[in-house]
This record gives sequence, C-alpha cells and structure tokens, in this order.
Amino acid sequence: MLAVYALVLCALSPLSAQDAFAEGLQNAPLQAVQLGPSVATVAPAPKPPPTLIVLALRPEELDRYRQIDSPAVHVAFRNPGYGATDALIAQWEGRGVPYYFTAASSDFPRYQDRPLYVAATDAAALLARTNVEGVYLHETVAYLASRNGWRWDDAAQALDWIWLQTVVGAAKAEGKHVIWSEPALGWAAIAADPRGQALLADSGETIVAMFATNFDTASAGRLMQRAAADVQSIATRYGLSVGQSHQAWHFRDGGAAPTRAGSFDLASFGWSRGTRYYQVEGLPEDLSYDSAYMLGIRDFFTSPDSPLLSRPAGS
Repeated sequence: MLAVYALVLCALSPLSAQDAFAEGLQNAPLQAVQLGPSVATVAPAPKPPPTLIVLALRPEELDRYRQIDSPAVHVAFRNPGYGATDALIAQWEGRGVPYYFTAASSDFPRYQDRPLYVAATDAAALLARTNVEGVYLHETVAYLASRNGWRWDDAAQALDWIWLQTVVGAAKAEGKHVIWSEPALGWAAIAADPRGQALLADSGETIVAMFATNFDTASAGRLMQRAAADVQSIATRYGLSVGQSHQAWHFRDGGAAPTRAGSFDLASFGWSRGTRYYQVEGLPEDLSYDSAYMLGIRDFFTSPDSPLLSRPAGS
C-alpha cells in the first residue's frame, strides 16, 4: 500500500507548473542576494561528515541505504507523509532509525490535500525525541509563488513567520537542525524579507540553507546556479551550513532519465558549492537502491574518485 501511495505522491514533478515559470519571471524583480561582510566567527570545530538524507519512498530498502553510512557520510531519512501519525514515524521510532521530520512541504497541499504546515506543537514534540535529527521544510516559498503568479517576494511575505519562529526555536533549544530547501528565487526572497533576516541571524547553526536542483530547464529560467549562489552568500553571512536538494527532477523535468554519471556530477556540483547536507528525491523508481540515479549518489559518497574524498567542500 505504501509503495502505491508513494507513486501517487511523486508521480509529478514537485512543481509541475514550471513551464509557466519563464512568463512569471517578469513578475520577479528580485536582484541577486547582496550581503554585507560576514559575521565575525571564532575558529570552527572539526566538522562532522556530510549527511545524506533519503526521502523514504522505498522504505523496504532502508537497511540497504544504511549500508552507505560510514566515517565519510552519515545517512538519515525523511518521511513523505503528513504529520506525526505518518506510519513510517512509528516504525522508525521502534528501530531507532535517524530521521528528519517533514514539518512543511509543497507536497502536502498539492498531492495530499493537507495544509502546507504541520502543527508547530507536533514538530516541537518530535524534536525532543532522540533519533529525530531535525525537521525538513520542503519548497514552501516556491509553493506560495506558484499560487500567486511567481511573485517570489510576495510569497516570502506570505510565509507563516510565527510558525517558523516557533519551529526554529524548538530545534535550536534541542540542538537540532531545520533543513530548509528552496529552488530558484526562494532564498533571495527569504533574504530580502526583514523577518527572514531576523530569523536567519537568530538561528545560529540551526538552519541549513539548502538549494534545490529543480527549476533548471530552459522554460524555468535555468535557475539552479542562481539558487546555489544565493545560498552560499546567505550561509556565509549568517554562519549557516549549505545543503543541496539533489533531485531526479533536475533531469526528468528536461525530458531525460537520470544517469549514473549525471547524478554523480550533480552531487559534485553541490560539493563545490560547500554542501554538507544532501537530500535525494525523485520518483519511487529513482529512489531504488540500484537505480542509475542512486548509483551515482553511492559513487559520490564511496568512490575514491569522488571530490568528497579528495578535497574540502566549497573547493
């Protein structure tokens, strides 16, 4: 039953309206993120290994994914369903599986007829659990922009900032992370909003600024590079970690199936931009442990030819 549910959930690209995006760019006056000098920092402590977060569309393969876990990479998972009653949550709690709780997602209203946000009280309660490593926010600004004619600045203003402050505060109190993924102009819009600036400045290392690799077709404006650059600037300014939402949609939205080499190269691009947190998603078939897409990911984290094993992130 779960496999069928997952197939329905992800049978479409996360934002299938991308073909209308190019037209909407005329309504997006946002400029590239321009930030001042970096906040003064002390000498950093040794960094933990990068984290790979797998969207659990194939939970029967969980133990195979966990084989990737090593001193070079920490493996965790993300639930696709809505709320604390998601069946996977109980299974993972019983087995001590490390995971990120999906607390807000464009998929909820788009495919599940649910609100954009899970109740903040539920997210805060889950953050207190031992094997919950944080919460995940999936393309909330992008979803709001898709509903308003791609006015990204207005979309950021429409975020539930009280909800965000509550959830980020709960994660910070528990010493855990809020992985926040946005494509295209999402991070530019967040950084331009005074409430976004205040939230980022106050979060310490709690928020992980993650750029998504979708919105990179010609019709969508080829905006992956822009999203990555914005995240790098924001992470430098506020002392945050960088993340990459490594998506099979990067290939599929352009009409191509993911390849092993292409998946590897996309992860390498993230590493060159300083990525420490990777999240992988796509169709259920893409998330098969032995798919071409996942073979590329596995190569990136295990091959001696991988930049992850030969040079620091961001180089």
